[in-house]
Amino acid sequence: MRSLRHPATIIAIVALVVALTGTASAITMISGAQIKNGTITGAKLKNLTIPGTKLANHTIPPVKLTKPLLRDYDGGAISVSPGQHVVTGAGCPAKWTAISGGYNLGTTYATGITASFLDVEPSYNVAVVEFSNTSLQTMTGAYAIATCMYTP
Repeated sequence: MRSLRHPATIIAIVALVVALTGTASAITMISGAQIKNGTITGAKLKNLTIPGTKLANHTIPPVKLTKPLLRDYDGGAISVSPGQHVVTGAGCPAKWTAISGGYNLGTTYATGITASFLDVEPSYNVAVVEFSNTSLQTMTGAYAIATCMYTP
């Protein structure tokens, strides 16, 4: 029992008692039921402290977008002569990223005129399309389309 009278032991016991009573009193100081509605603003909350499952429906207003998130841009009309294969593209403006693409064959609907979306070329931010014309007439008004996503 002599080890309990050692000054370091006594200081440790006193520190433990103070720490435990401080925690206990902090727990009893405030509860969720005592918080009145509207008294804690969003600015006072840390990010990610309230999960979405704890929020009631319609408590957060919808985000109003100033720009659409997706938009199509065309690469300009081209003509493809009989027997010709043309690879062309449509690009996205600054702050937009090409994510997909497609094409429009224009006003010519002859057999033997085909188009295929090849790929998105990220280094040039364009959608690449190949047009082929195995018909006897010129294809006019065809164009490539880039589907772009707004990335501010």
